[in-house]
Amino acid sequence: MKTVVKVRSRAAGLLRSAACTAMLAAAGAYLAGDMAGAEGVKRWAAAAAGAISLLWIPTLRPGIAGLAAMMLAASAALSAWEHLSPEIVITSLETNMGLVSLITVAPLLLVPLAAGGYLPGIHGLSARLLARPGRVVFSSMAAAFVLGSVLNLSALRLLSALVAPDWLERNRTAFALGLGRGFCAAILWSPYFAAVGLVLQFVGVSFGVFMVFALGLSMLWIALGAWMGRKVSGAEVAAPPQAGSRGGGRSPAHGAAAVALMFAALLVLDAWAPWGVLTSVSLVIVLGSALWSAVLRDWRRAVRVFKEQYMPGIFFGRNEIALFLLAGFFGQILSHTPAQRGMAGVAGWLHHLGTPAACLAVTAGISALAVLGVHQAVSTVLILHTWDPGAVGLTPLGLGLLLIGSWAVSTSVSPVTPVNLILSEIARESPFRVGLVRNGLFAAAASLLLAGYVTGVDWFWKMIQGGSGAPV
Repeated sequence: MKTVVKVRSRAAGLLRSAACTAMLAAAGAYLAGDMAGAEGVKRWAAAAAGAISLLWIPTLRPGIAGLAAMMLAASAALSAWEHLSPEIVITSLETNMGLVSLITVAPLLLVPLAAGGYLPGIHGLSARLLARPGRVVFSSMAAAFVLGSVLNLSALRLLSALVAPDWLERNRTAFALGLGRGFCAAILWSPYFAAVGLVLQFVGVSFGVFMVFALGLSMLWIALGAWMGRKVSGAEVAAPPQAGSRGGGRSPAHGAAAVALMFAALLVLDAWAPWGVLTSVSLVIVLGSALWSAVLRDWRRAVRVFKEQYMPGIFFGRNEIALFLLAGFFGQILSHTPAQRGMAGVAGWLHHLGTPAACLAVTAGISALAVLGVHQAVSTVLILHTWDPGAVGLTPLGLGLLLIGSWAVSTSVSPVTPVNLILSEIARESPFRVGLVRNGLFAAAASLLLAGYVTGVDWFWKMIQGGSGAPV
């Protein structure tokens, strides 16, 4: 019996490794095809990724698996009902492949960070950020914002493993709130987040311009979170975290310099490269991680990190990969049906409400769907596929900021997002309490902040563009 279990476990491991390798190959082929302008290669890569995602559906989280199956069934039914050609169906599958490629290669940044010995220094820096008596929410927000902008969800796991148990017991609520709000602030601007890549892919705004205004929104978000969390921080006495706050390793400043160079390279590519921003971000991550690892001159350790941490991470990210790929497929299929006219009618109704009210309505709608279990990727893709920015009365920049802000707000309140699932473990509270009770008032205030910010930026952008608000 034990032999049978071992054989099954070994076979399952080999299948997972094969699927992860195939997904990485599909992502690489798509990026190469996009840079070379080879549409056939891109379609084959998307078809391969789609086949792997179908095989992964039974292994997804129950809510994600149900949503993925529903989108797949609805897409098949709509395609048959509208008699869509096979070419349209295959092209629809390619819609979010650039985003899937980014999700697949983004964790490569962990390879030089881990192989180069930067993690102990990052632990020490994080410990100093968190050791602020009476300012737990602000300090944890700052740590999550800085690390989350580069490491994504890995930053939350790293920070939660860093603090000492006795410190955590006294500061669970404040620590969890700060981590969540800081992470959502990072969602607003970082190109390493799928949300930013998805929005920029469709709205036609350059990353440099978007980054300037998105960072402004992030700073206001952090200020609001710190102000609303001051009572929570003051009610609990903070003590410096101890666990994991070890020294040694390379200086985090060296890592920060490398990341800054990668951001600079991204801005150059975004301005001059003929391909899209998602391909530029993925290319910078791949080449930057490889060059960074080469400079460290420890290929053996880098290869070990790649095999033991990065490759299994592709399987752990299968929920997001399958969800984004099928959401793009569903949204593109839906845009070829009469449902697009209904969505266009909603956009026209929002236009008549005025910009502030329209912003609040969009944020409330995306957040409500997220609370019910509909991932932000689905609602955002549907809006991007069926709405023209002008139909809502916004510039492409304004619509991009509104959607990315709504994504962040809905992430803070939805009890089914990975963020709040992690935070609920830290706070030892249910995801519903963390999302809806702890963050409900903050989400409402953030929605008002977002509506005012988008209205002001949209007005400013129309003014300097002579009223056109054209993409730049």
